[in-house]
Parts: sequence; structure tokens; C-alpha cells
Amino acid sequence: MGGPALPGPFTGPDAEALEDFTAEEFDVAAFEPGLLGPGLLGPLELVLVAGRFGWTLGKAYDRYAPFRCLGLDVTVDEPTGDEREIVPDWRDVIVLTARLTGRAPAVEGDVEADHVLLCSEETDLSEEEVMDRLRRYERLFKLILPTAIGGPRP
Repeated sequence: MGGPALPGPFTGPDAEALEDFTAEEFDVAAFEPGLLGPGLLGPLELVLVAGRFGWTLGKAYDRYAPFRCLGLDVTVDEPTGDEREIVPDWRDVIVLTARLTGRAPAVEGDVEADHVLLCSEETDLSEEEVMDRLRRYERLFKLILPTAIGGPRP
């Protein structure tokens, strides 16, 4: 059972991608308030949508970036290379959010070593595993990662 038809006609660079678009039930879920509902496809929203549906970042981007024809604000760069094949899980969402909640705000810019430590504690990943996850998303989130992690804990 498909969802509602999209309004048309479409114009712009994404018009062809939406011409034969058939909305599915998951598309309705993708536009819930906690995902794309606020009208934004940024890096965190891309990770949230891909993770929710068990999709790669590439598949989620290809599915929803063309919605900019309908007013979706697409602020994330298109995933390239290995980024396209990433299938996020709950630990990625924790690691990529500033408050470790899985909700905005996303981490951006300088990532402090303390963030890595807290993520390690929250996800049961080693600090190096947290860093590996952050490296996977470094370009999309425009992260500046710490050069040293670990060290004595208080």
C-alpha cells in the first residue's frame, strides 16, 4: 500500500527523480517530527533516517534529497565513496549528538576528547572505536577530531 501522491509538476535539478516517485508507508514515517518533519535534511537527519530504516546513507540521501523540489532544506553534502555504504546504528546516533541523546544538536566542528570518553561510556565502545565511528562521518558533519584520546581518568 503506497502513500499519498506527491504534488506536481516538479521543476529544478531534482525534477526527474520525483517524476516516477511512488510514496511508500515508510515515506510517511520519514517525515515525522523527529526525522525530516521540520523540513530539514542535514547530516544528523540523514543518519537518523538511514538508521531507522536500516538503509545506507547513500540510499537515504538518494530517496529524500530530491524533495528539495518540494521545499526540503537539504544542508548535508551528498555521501561519497565509502560514506554511501554506511548503515548507521544507535551507537552512531549517540556519538554524533552533542548531548548523547540521539537528538539535535549534532556534534560539529571541534570534537573534544571528553566527548569521545563520554561516548565510550554511554555506548560500551572503546575510545578508539568511538573515534573510528567519528572518522566515518568526519566530512559529512565537518568534524575536527582530537589528535589524542585516552589518558588518565579522574
